[in-house]
Amino acid sequence: GGTYDLEVPRIVARADQFERIGCDARLQIQDLDIFGAWIWGWDRDPISEDNPMLRQRDQLFTWFAEANYYVKPWLIGYGRVEQLSFQNGARQAGISRTVLGAAAYLRVNVRAVGEFVVNTRGNNNTTPNTFNALLDFAY
Repeated sequence: GGTYDLEVPRIVARADQFERIGCDARLQIQDLDIFGAWIWGWDRDPISEDNPMLRQRDQLFTWFAEANYYVKPWLIGYGRVEQLSFQNGARQAGISRTVLGAAAYLRVNVRAVGEFVVNTRGNNNTTPNTFNALLDFAY
């Protein structure tokens, strides 16, 4: 025989059995590109963040819709609405926001982006209202 110390930290490894189903669609009319997607999913045997031995079935539903308008070949304005709902047992969470922005391709492989992210759910703990400014180099 041997002894087993319950106080010694150990790693619990289990495969999370999850499934996802979804679809997407796209429509382009001249300089306007409209697209979106939705996904419904569930985890049959997820690992709880609080207690790795606690097993509760998780469900999620997420979707987004976006429209891009090509003002010039190098200047694109866009707007996106996105939402994520998550629940398991007694816990529910989610994100709901709107993104408005523009991307300018300044040179080959150089892009400047400015966007406003507006939290439409009112819970600033998950997605606060922000303005993002990005400068991408792709070489």
